[in-house]
Amino acid sequence: MDDTTLGAVLGVAIKGLPSIHKLNSSFEQISASLQKAGANASTLNAKIANLGSATKSINLAKARLDDEFAKSPSALAKIGALSVPVKLAVDYESAMVDVKKYIEFESEEQFAKIC
Repeated sequence: MDDTTLGAVLGVAIKGLPSIHKLNSSFEQISASLQKAGANASTLNAKIANLGSATKSINLAKARLDDEFAKSPSALAKIGALSVPVKLAVDYESAMVDVKKYIEFESEEQFAKIC
């Protein structure tokens, strides 16, 4: 290679150095952005995994509530079966107290006959 050709090649190479530097800087910025995106994706994956765990907990709690609600009608029926006779007895006793308050009986036997 003669000196003129070598000089031309060196001149082009030297003029191209700033362009190469710009490209290298751009590649470094892209690399940094990709690393940041990878970190964000990892964080997002961790949050999604936690969301799956929370969903399982919610489904378990829902199943427990469904089970309790399935049991509640029978429990309410039992309470109702006990409360109605008690309410009737209390109302009857209250009425008898009112009767005894306003009517004078000669003996407790007369009052017992009415009850």
